[in-house]
Amino acid sequence: MAACPIPVYPRPMNRSFSPLSSTLLDPLPPIVQRYLRMALPHGIPESSEITLTQRGAMRLKEGSLHWLPFSASERLGVNPPGFVWRARFRFGPLITATVVDQYLDGIGSINARLWGVIPLVHPQPDQHLNEGALLRYLAEATWFPVALLPSVHLQWQAAGNLSAVAILRDASTEARLTVHFNTSGELMHVEAQRPYLSGKEYLTRGWSGRFSEWSELGGLRIPTRGRVFWHLGSGEWEYWRGTVESLTFSHNQ
Repeated sequence: MAACPIPVYPRPMNRSFSPLSSTLLDPLPPIVQRYLRMALPHGIPESSEITLTQRGAMRLKEGSLHWLPFSASERLGVNPPGFVWRARFRFGPLITATVVDQYLDGIGSINARLWGVIPLVHPQPDQHLNEGALLRYLAEATWFPVALLPSVHLQWQAAGNLSAVAILRDASTEARLTVHFNTSGELMHVEAQRPYLSGKEYLTRGWSGRFSEWSELGGLRIPTRGRVFWHLGSGEWEYWRGTVESLTFSHNQ
């Protein structure tokens, strides 16, 4: 089946881009080349960091049917890879909680507080937590495709005509993510084995994300909707769904 043509969009005003070179792209699997050309239609922005705003809902306990709405901002950066996700959850008219989930300087952490003050969740430092956070970063790099360019941190391996494996290494931590594309090069589905905290013990469980509703924001072509699943003994459990509402470069040119 022939691939669909890559759409052309007007170049964003007042922002600098560097060309995507054949030297950088040619060694990659063909579907990854097509994805990067589609996702970076104007080339590589000089900014090394973006901030997203999101709205969505989460289910916080395994098997729960109750969705809690949230609003969030997320900062994503490259060289070195890192993110900070700050969310505000509403449990009721007068009950709110703040959550900060991040991966910085090779360390993953989660901190949840009721009304922003009373501690709710704060796991102890652990290499499994670092691995899970780096894997989350790799999956969410679809919102900042600069982070999916080959580099000293990131490599791609072919895994079929419409699939590839992204391997991200940072210090002593490695994340491997199988990525599935459509014929247009849009990134549709990711899957991996990820550490899952069950009680006080980390187990390895299947984990996946699905993306849709592509749009150009800030000169990047990205999916604006996402859904995230754990694959547990009881079956597939969706626990996160959200929409990207805005994208800004943190260091505008």
